[in-house]
Amino acid sequence: MSSQKPLLLPWLIKQIDSGLYPGLEWTNKDHSEFRIPWKHGLRQDLLPDDSLIFKAWAIASGRYKEKTDSPDPTVWKRNFRCALNRKTHFKVVKDLSNDSVDPHKVYHICQSEESRQSSQESCKDELQESPQDDFPGAGVACFPPASENLTLGHDFFSNDFKGYEGILEHNLEEMSISNHMLSETESLMLNNEKYTGTFQFGNSTTFLPSECHEAYNIPESATEAPDPGLQQTQEFRQEVDRTFINEQMVTDFRVSIYFRGVLVAQFPTVRGLGFQLLFDEMPNAPGTENFIRLQIPGTENISDTQQSRYTERILRKLGQGLAVKVQDKSILASRLGDSHIFWSLSKFDSSCHPQEVSKHEYTEVYNFGRFVRELHDFIESRGGSPQYSLWFCLGEVWPDPNKRPWEKKLIMIEVIPICFEILKNIAVAGGASSLQGENIELQLSDNPSLRSLLESMETN
Repeated sequence: MSSQKPLLLPWLIKQIDSGLYPGLEWTNKDHSEFRIPWKHGLRQDLLPDDSLIFKAWAIASGRYKEKTDSPDPTVWKRNFRCALNRKTHFKVVKDLSNDSVDPHKVYHICQSEESRQSSQESCKDELQESPQDDFPGAGVACFPPASENLTLGHDFFSNDFKGYEGILEHNLEEMSISNHMLSETESLMLNNEKYTGTFQFGNSTTFLPSECHEAYNIPESATEAPDPGLQQTQEFRQEVDRTFINEQMVTDFRVSIYFRGVLVAQFPTVRGLGFQLLFDEMPNAPGTENFIRLQIPGTENISDTQQSRYTERILRKLGQGLAVKVQDKSILASRLGDSHIFWSLSKFDSSCHPQEVSKHEYTEVYNFGRFVRELHDFIESRGGSPQYSLWFCLGEVWPDPNKRPWEKKLIMIEVIPICFEILKNIAVAGGASSLQGENIELQLSDNPSLRSLLESMETN
């Protein structure tokens, strides 16, 4: 017997007409196309309203009971997307889910006017879904939409998708990564742009810690899995195209500043060729004029007088601070002041082998080739998840020679290259568990195509 849930098409039409969901609305007069907000779960500006329509479908389809179940917006969104992908009624005509200002998708409803009127009339009743509805066959032929976060696993090699087997490999074979920077014109567009953080006064934006990070989940069953192969290929290709422009790696950064383990400022999206983290503004300093400047907050909110005094001393000696930039396929760092800076790839680093950032010279702290190798080892169960978060300790040796935790350090800076975060999440969506813990290692399902892809991307 079929599950007791309404037909998606008439249900969704009714929700759009209701006007109860911000951003969910018709985009043309004949109501054959609609837009739906589609924010990525990693965005810092994610709000509860952004998940309302996904939550509503979870309730209507019986997959979420408010009084007994824990809320999980990630699962709601995934199940809603899967429901759309299984129906021939819906076709993506515009995917702006990566838009920085207004992320959304536009869908076209593929049906005749007569059929649509019938669907609208049926909204008046409590329609239930029949077993046949899960196996669309008749009706207007609309190809399944290209969406994100889709499973690339065993079914990728089914007969229906044989034509897509080599697409991922081909996409990366086309990439040629050579040693040159973006054009001077593109660099100058960033001149004198300044970002300020939590304690900066004036018209600056206050950024708070992220409370919602989207976990990519494995579909619970074959009926929940989105269309394999093509859609994840398109998502991966999209992100590769965004990561490499004119054969130069380009990425946004997420920068977080901690005073003894307490988050005091966060810059969710730092764009450009590089950025400069400093305490005192020195606008005419040579060599950094094209970098975005991020200002470290002062110590006025530190109640401990000794901590405040030592932190202030480090900041005053910081000079032009810490510079981080992307060059070719590498991420480089340099210190531009008298306060020594040490770095590692983990806030739990216990190696006791400090690595210092060079003064006035750039030190390579990470590169694309290393990420690919680590991701490949992760998929092959030879290693853990890639460690691409960069941790900088200002004014103190790190890792601590006495094995003191990172929360004891006066100033720690976390820098996350967002391109690596997104690419890893796409790979995880191909079959990895989202569980993490001390005794749990993430495992990917057998995925020959993704493995071949990473092998083709590996560099010496």
